Amino acid sequence: MYAEYRLRLHQAKSGSCMHTKQSPTNSIPAEPYWELRRALPISGIQNQYIPPKFPFLVARETGQICEPALIFLYESLVTNNPNLALYNRKNNTLEATAFDLKDWWNYLEFIERAWNEATVTDLMKYCRVMQGEFSPTTGKANAVTTVNRRKYSIQKMYQWAKRHLKESLPPDQKHRYLITFDWTNEKLPRVKASASSAKPPTIFQKWQVRTVLEHLGETVYALAAKISLMVGLRISEITSLKASEFSLGEGYRVDPLTMTRIRVFGKGGKVRQVHFPGMLFNEISSYVYAKRAQLIRETAQKNLSKLLLHKYRGSAQSVTVRSIQRHFNQACIKSGITRESTIYKGTLEDNEHKPAPRNVTEAAAVFHDLRHTFAVWTYYARKQAGDAEPWMYIQKQLGHLHLTTTQDTYLASTIDFEARVSDSYIEALNEKLQKLTLPVS
Repeated sequence: MYAEYRLRLHQAKSGSCMHTKQSPTNSIPAEPYWELRRALPISGIQNQYIPPKFPFLVARETGQICEPALIFLYESLVTNNPNLALYNRKNNTLEATAFDLKDWWNYLEFIERAWNEATVTDLMKYCRVMQGEFSPTTGKANAVTTVNRRKYSIQKMYQWAKRHLKESLPPDQKHRYLITFDWTNEKLPRVKASASSAKPPTIFQKWQVRTVLEHLGETVYALAAKISLMVGLRISEITSLKASEFSLGEGYRVDPLTMTRIRVFGKGGKVRQVHFPGMLFNEISSYVYAKRAQLIRETAQKNLSKLLLHKYRGSAQSVTVRSIQRHFNQACIKSGITRESTIYKGTLEDNEHKPAPRNVTEAAAVFHDLRHTFAVWTYYARKQAGDAEPWMYIQKQLGHLHLTTTQDTYLASTIDFEARVSDSYIEALNEKLQKLTLPVS
């Protein structure tokens, strides 16, 4: 449906579909009805209520401000967050939420639905439509994570409206309106990728890991890759690691052939203990007291608790998930771990709801594949060491609540990896991994 909107929008721009105020109800304006604008600084006023550059929605034709969205963005993301008092465009959460609401309001305009009369069915249809849309940034179909993020932004807005905009509640309660939905006791299903679109993980071989690490160099991004490969942490868990966990004293070293327990903050804020190989712990500790400490001295900053820091615009900042992913993808491409892909980016073609296709070379692996590689490598090492149930240890290390999650997600990867590599490679891998003292479950 929304793809049809994009097509007719393009036709309107090219003159093949004219729109006037007297057009039939099902006609569509030549441009999206709502657009994103930003607040301008007011000369001489230092403490204006709306920070400069603050995003808000405006009707393109009338200049009317979308008040529900404006008030929600301000009350939820500014008044509740003192760090946004002097807002700048580097705040990704506010920017993303504003963009999500703009897209939602334009969708409501197309289906001719008032924002406070939108139903649960409308939102789920919107999510399905988004899965078929092409991202203007990547040129590919929107990722499931993108769709769920938009759904979450919209859901938070209606949760807020139910509490604060009671005058907007529709009188007719027969439908499952979003603004009257029981968000406390009910949950909307998450959007999931179709089985046909799911890409099997890439299990790295030793030479591939070595080449990627060489291209990452002696950087925090190489350190992040080693942590995922040797410990099995999620990328979000890596960026949440605390430097204090590895600060046992300058020059302090643990036995490189033993395991050290480190506290990790997992999904949902759950804390668990994971095993770090001694040689990796020592490398991280050296980084904390050398490069990390030097960066903090150079930038004269304090109260930086995160482990992985980098210099950005003259200041020391925590490494983000996106920066790790970006550097890892670039290293994979430089290492020749690539594939050809078709993207849709640019100007819409006539009679098409997507831009013209372009062939590009992209990384054939993602950072999360290192976590899969850890599971497969550890499986073979523990199996060779006589562990009859290697998945029990891997489950705890990966932080899975249910063993079936570990087995169903990674067992197929093990079978596929075993089919692709030779017996001699498996034997060499086992010999290398057995040099570490494997902890008991």
